[in-house]
Amino acid sequence: DVMVSLRQLQRLFSAHGTTIDREVRRARVSYAIELLSDPGYASLSVGQIAQYSGYSSRASLARAMAAESRGAPTTYRAENVRARTD
Repeated sequence: DVMVSLRQLQRLFSAHGTTIDREVRRARVSYAIELLSDPGYASLSVGQIAQYSGYSSRASLARAMAAESRGAPTTYRAENVRARTD
């Protein structure tokens, strides 16, 4: 077990120019992007991918992706599908 207080953890993240919340968002958005990119998940709606990635709705995922400068989920998926068929 590693004993670190929340405040100490926040300081460690801050020292690297980020926050815990931002890193959690990055990880969740990254996972959503993997699912949006994977042809095996093409049958899932963006709302389902949002839920699998820990978001409560499609809109929540869209806001998180925008915050990470990733664009809209549907646009990302459409461009990715097009790129795979070229």
